[in-house]
Amino acid sequence: MNIVCFDMEGTLTPEIWEQVALDSGISELNKTTRDIPSFSDLMDYRLEIMKQHNLKLTDIVEATKKLDLLDGALDFLNQVRQEFQVVILSDTFHEIAYPLMEKLGYPLLLCHTLDVDSEGNILGYKLRDLQAKKQAILGFQSMGYRCLAAEIRSMIYKCLTSQIKASLLMRLKLYPVQCLRSHPSINIQTS
Repeated sequence: MNIVCFDMEGTLTPEIWEQVALDSGISELNKTTRDIPSFSDLMDYRLEIMKQHNLKLTDIVEATKKLDLLDGALDFLNQVRQEFQVVILSDTFHEIAYPLMEKLGYPLLLCHTLDVDSEGNILGYKLRDLQAKKQAILGFQSMGYRCLAAEIRSMIYKCLTSQIKASLLMRLKLYPVQCLRSHPSINIQTS
């Protein structure tokens, strides 16, 4: 069996926290790891902002529900599913990503979890290991699966014709390393 692992936000979907910032009017929630490189520090920052503004898990989920998949993402995933099992390896959280899983056709999602109280306040989070994406791929491979990690920049879907998509899928199947050099917006790693 072959498995292809994708990131979610910015690859298949828009960024959830950008929508949260837009909905809440709190521009500080637009910060990403480009602004605060440590994901733990970034989440601590976001949780503090949420606490100051009394934002709850339901506010984040409502923002997530408003998001559509990036143009062409579902068609591309459906083509990939004809030959591969799809796994999403993401730095999101199960509790806020589930509305997008339905839109993506319920792929396996491996991500973090939130600690939420009975009133919907996000108290904290549980991060997977800092090397969790790599560990997941190595784990699949240790079980005998051929596992590819593909990162496709969001704007490429609009540019891909069906012929190019078919070619990409063939390369994923037969020549995963050459795919790395075929387009600057596609990065596929195997081991």
